[in-house]
Amino acid sequence: MDLVFVTTPHNRHSVRALVAAVEDLLPPGSDPVLRLVREAQGLEQLPEAPHLVLWSFFSAHLPQVAEELARARSLRPGDLHVAGGPHATAAPDTLLPLGFDAVCVGEGELPLRALVEHLKTTGELVFGPAFLTAANPEPGRSPLPSLDAFPPYSEAYRLHGALEITRGCPWSCAYCQTPALFPGKVRHRSLQNILGHVRHLNAGGYTHYRFVAPNALAWGGATPTNLAPIRALLEGIRAITGPSPRVLFGMFPSEVRPEFVTAEASALIARLCDNREVVVGAQSGSDTLLASMGRHHTVAHVLAAVDHLLAVDLRPIVDFILGMPGESPAMLAESLDCIDALVVKGARPRVHAFMPLPGTPWAGAPAGHLSPEIIGRFDKYTGRGQLEGAWRNQVRQSRRSRRKDL
Repeated sequence: MDLVFVTTPHNRHSVRALVAAVEDLLPPGSDPVLRLVREAQGLEQLPEAPHLVLWSFFSAHLPQVAEELARARSLRPGDLHVAGGPHATAAPDTLLPLGFDAVCVGEGELPLRALVEHLKTTGELVFGPAFLTAANPEPGRSPLPSLDAFPPYSEAYRLHGALEITRGCPWSCAYCQTPALFPGKVRHRSLQNILGHVRHLNAGGYTHYRFVAPNALAWGGATPTNLAPIRALLEGIRAITGPSPRVLFGMFPSEVRPEFVTAEASALIARLCDNREVVVGAQSGSDTLLASMGRHHTVAHVLAAVDHLLAVDLRPIVDFILGMPGESPAMLAESLDCIDALVVKGARPRVHAFMPLPGTPWAGAPAGHLSPEIIGRFDKYTGRGQLEGAWRNQVRQSRRSRRKDL
């Protein structure tokens, strides 16, 4: 039984990590075969033999995945389907009724390796204790691997991209699934490991480097008053790459917390990196709401971060989530005033509508609603290139994902 990963623009980081974790067991041309298909439609082109199909997805994409899974099962009834990723970890009980045969709870590298090793050794497909199945209704979790245990990309399958340098977050914000997906101590890829991979990629002509981290400026245990790890990381990368490859730090697919954006941190990024934008997670312009969601920073931190970045000609992209639980009209007005002030300063706010996510303290809250007046206000900024965001799509996705049949 061959393994098939369904790849999408939204799961490329997780698929890359999983393939990297098993590429030594399943090199190209091995038996069983590891296949990558683009989107669920790619399943229709597979050979007739049954496959083990692996899906990884966010909660926001559950309705689409449910439709694609139903179609895949009707067209290829012999395949088995396994779900993983953020939604599978946060709400595994929702997925067997949709037609999945198993659900991987928690990080997937070690459970997938165990499955592949058993399949190669015995020819039998056995789901370990981290998989929810009809026979195992109370799955556990595998031990959490060191990030150094597996490469951040798959060389064998040419899956390169952003380098994951940190996994987990200590803040436990009420809206966020990250603490549920990556519980326990925050793990960092070591400096030696990162530089070894950069050295390998640079020798192969790699042209730009991005990083995956919930808060890039906390890599290696760095704090606002101790940036020695960040300096060692960025200077170490530059010593290998020289000035030509682009080094992009503190922007997608990572961001930075505002209280970590000091004058020194801003100067480091401006001096050693090529990005002219930095993503700052503000989330609200109300100190009361920031405290309620457990952000552990203030609006003053956000404004100071913006000033530090602008002072070194870096444009802040500042994230806000509107419509969160407990947001009063006065709190909303504070956020709107803060957005206005940031636009005047030259920052670019990025607005999101609150989406309740399973596994979070606010999972049962209603989706955020933005009035036509607020949307019209944002449309004017957007038309002038002063604001960005996908609030309309998020409102639709959130409402759809909470339909009773899902």
